[in-house]
Order: sequence, then structure tokens, then C-alpha cells
Amino acid sequence: KNGRVSDGGVFENTNFARCLEAKTLNIPKATPLPGSDTPVPFVFVADDAFALTEHMMKPYPNTGLGIDKHIFNYRVSRSRQTVECAFGQMSSRFRVLAGRMELDPEPASLITMTCCYLHNFLTKKRVRAYLDNASDRPNEHFYPLGPDHNGIPGNYAKTVRDRFCTYFNNEGSLVWQEARVRQGRS
Repeated sequence: KNGRVSDGGVFENTNFARCLEAKTLNIPKATPLPGSDTPVPFVFVADDAFALTEHMMKPYPNTGLGIDKHIFNYRVSRSRQTVECAFGQMSSRFRVLAGRMELDPEPASLITMTCCYLHNFLTKKRVRAYLDNASDRPNEHFYPLGPDHNGIPGNYAKTVRDRFCTYFNNEGSLVWQEARVRQGRS
């Protein structure tokens, strides 16, 4: 990657980004969050370098935020940290992911997907049970990608972010979840 090009700029020039924009990925249909009736689309979490779109969720800009938006930004940041930790585990297990791959995109993609598959396989608690029935479910760890929603990404993406923000500050809040656990309703 050229040091002068942001991660978002690099992403915009990928086939994946073009397919995401063209809605040719098989992303599952919008689904209500737990305890909610309003469906929201499945999203990828990103940082400020990426454009906010229907399926690309990023934090609110850090100017004049109320507490609700600060909480939303915190939750997006925590989810990104979880993904980064998982990738850290994978790259320490598969050293090929720890540095720069001097490969064309197709073999690099194949190697990365193979590492993801093997990582999921190796972290299974019951590997023996998996091996016994592996031929029955060859791709259970991966969701197919294909078309989804026909909304206008700009305004709709902001609405989606606001819906997540409302959810994280109400029925999806950590305080609300802790209260449910204390009441024995986890």
C-alpha cells in the first residue's frame, strides 16, 4: 500500500468494495436487533478512513457529540478491537499473515481465506465431532455473499447508524443487559 493512500481509499479500489456498492454480495437481509422490532442491515465496522454506507458502519465525527453518540462510538470501537484481536491471534498462528504478502491478489486472497478456515477449525472445542461429519457441511463457517437492499446508501446509511445508536443506548445498552442478567433473564 502506498503510504499516501488511506485504508478507505485502498478499499474503494477493490473488487469487494465494487461488489458491496453494486449489491452483488449475498449479505443477509436486514434483521431486528435483539429486543427490537426495527430491522437493521448487517454491517462491517470501520474507522473514519472509510465512507459511511448502508453496510459500512463508522463512528460519528468527534465534534459536539452527546452522550448517546459517545456510547455508540465506544461500541463501534470495541467491536473493531475484537476483530483486531482475532486477526492478531490468526497472524501469530499463521505467520504468512504477519507481514506483507508479495503475491497477486488471487493467491493472497486464497491464502487468507484458508487461514481463516483453518483458524476456525483449530479453535473448535470439539474437533473430533467436526471431522466425523465434515462432508455434510463443508462451508458452515462462511456465509454466502450476494444481493440485499436497494436503498439510497447516503441517507439510509445515516439512518442505520442512528438506529444502532438508539439500540446501544436503550435495549442494547450494557446497563440494560446487566440488569437483565441480575434478574436472571440472560
